[in-house]
Amino acid sequence: MDKHSSWDTIVKLRHELKAVHMDYWLEENLFTLGWWFLIISTITLLGIWLLMLDKKNIMEILTYGLMLALTTYVLDCIGSSFMLWEYPNKILPVMPPIIEIHTVHLPISYMLIYQYFTRWKPFIIALTIVSFVFAFILEPITEWLNIYEMYKWKHIYSFPFYIGLGLFFKWLIIKLKQISIENGHV
Repeated sequence: MDKHSSWDTIVKLRHELKAVHMDYWLEENLFTLGWWFLIISTITLLGIWLLMLDKKNIMEILTYGLMLALTTYVLDCIGSSFMLWEYPNKILPVMPPIIEIHTVHLPISYMLIYQYFTRWKPFIIALTIVSFVFAFILEPITEWLNIYEMYKWKHIYSFPFYIGLGLFFKWLIIKLKQISIENGHV
């Protein structure tokens, strides 16, 4: 038996999946209510963020947001790969999984919290409120709009992840700043 036969089968199936996925996106996804929701909310959030961004702390805020975005993207890929959830509706068919929610919506919301709530207690309160909104309001809305589909996941599972990620990266930024100061960098 050829050792590459399984790989060849995977490649063939991926080509077939790509074709079916493109047909689905063009016929059942493009210009739907969910598609428009993603376009409008992504552009709106980017605009709000650019207007509200504290330019003097841009590196720190961006570092926080980019670490969060990278982590949520990787976690999203893992969750989608294990079929815990999936995204039937997205802006572009070439970005697996959805790029808008976990690399724009969530990081921008968290960067604004990080920027405006610098002390721990207000930060935790704001983070908990936004995590609640993401887990119990926005996730159900995205399900209704056919953007998000849960298979082996529940909204209650997302809630502590949203809080934990925000807390961890705030703590990490504080530690990185301390190391930088200790080594004579400002």
